[in-house]
Amino acid sequence: MCLDLLGFGFSDKPKLPYTMMLQADIVEALMAKLGVKSAHMICHDYGDTVGQELLARDLEGSLGFQVKTINLLNGGLFPETHRARRIQTMMLSPIGPVLSRAMTRNILAKSLRPTFGKNTQPEDSELDAFWQLMSMKKGQRVQHRLLDYINQRKTHRTRWVEALKKSSSPIRLTVGLDDPVSGAHMANRYRELIPNPDIVELTGIGHYPQMEAPSPVIDSMLAHIKAFEAAHAV
Repeated sequence: MCLDLLGFGFSDKPKLPYTMMLQADIVEALMAKLGVKSAHMICHDYGDTVGQELLARDLEGSLGFQVKTINLLNGGLFPETHRARRIQTMMLSPIGPVLSRAMTRNILAKSLRPTFGKNTQPEDSELDAFWQLMSMKKGQRVQHRLLDYINQRKTHRTRWVEALKKSSSPIRLTVGLDDPVSGAHMANRYRELIPNPDIVELTGIGHYPQMEAPSPVIDSMLAHIKAFEAAHAV
């Protein structure tokens, strides 16, 4: 199962505060509606932080489903290692609403290309798809609201980092090392802070390893899941 979080893709784009707590509430509500009692979670970027909030709820004993394993891809797991793009910083400023309304496919492409690996640059058709998903239901107009996750990561750092440190669910980080936003420097911080870190490093890969190196990413995730299932086989 894969869902578009509120404000992304095919989901609605209401003009309201986009908080990780709200996004986690939505995930929980969907799981309850579908009757899903346990799951392997796969998270990337913004979704990493939603995953951290779900792990925090699990530690509190309030999560409505079991997290069997969690597979993390590149994302700002630690606010001190997140290197926001210039356009993101500008959108968090008072001119953010104006910039969001002025966003175009070419501006998006110019911002995205440097986050990919040198030899794994996106095709024009892929950038078209990025723009289609962002602009659906005028989603570009809420980008400054979505980017508040950067501030929320600072506010809730202790809660979300402790969730990674103390989770009983096996966690694997599969990371593109050439990502200028959350690459090798983030992986190094992960190694410093997380007990017994399980990291799969992808050299030459940027912020979107699931697009740039799909086979190694799938292999990494399936190996992690299969190891859990084998250890818990009846």
